[in-house]
Amino acid sequence: MRWTAITRICSDPWMNADERRTERKDYKIMKYSYYPGCTLKTKAKMLDVYARASAVVLGFELEELENWQCCGGVYPLGCDEIATKLSSVRALNEAKEKGQELVTLCSACHHVIKRVNDDMKNVEDIRMRANNYMQLLEPYAGETNVLHYLEVLRDRVGFDELAKKVAEVRKAVMA
Repeated sequence: MRWTAITRICSDPWMNADERRTERKDYKIMKYSYYPGCTLKTKAKMLDVYARASAVVLGFELEELENWQCCGGVYPLGCDEIATKLSSVRALNEAKEKGQELVTLCSACHHVIKRVNDDMKNVEDIRMRANNYMQLLEPYAGETNVLHYLEVLRDRVGFDELAKKVAEVRKAVMA
């Protein structure tokens, strides 16, 4: 029942935002690089589905990173540990290359990626070792802004707009 209501509002939850925008030429959508994380691809698949469908209704698009890898789920505390941070650096760099902020829905992933990004921004030794290992065309230095999905809702969409859209979805569900 609820999925049907969301489908009516989204028209087709699997359609990308560019296809959906054809009806409204004045509509500008925010695009974010999206790091789903392992849990949203295994045990929390429906959370991923609903988050993507909700994003479309709320006016933003989550573009999943092509080659994301597990972040490890726990921030590595060893000061000389670099290998376990590289998957996060790859994701951060891919978002930077797209010119987008990076959004994640998993709180553990958000924590790890945000801390690694801070390391790349502020810890010269980690930045140098990661960039030397990865041999990127342009070294990564913590330029990507990392957001949790809830930060996007609070700070970018805004509570007023969110309340309007929830009312629309609720009306559709009750119909």
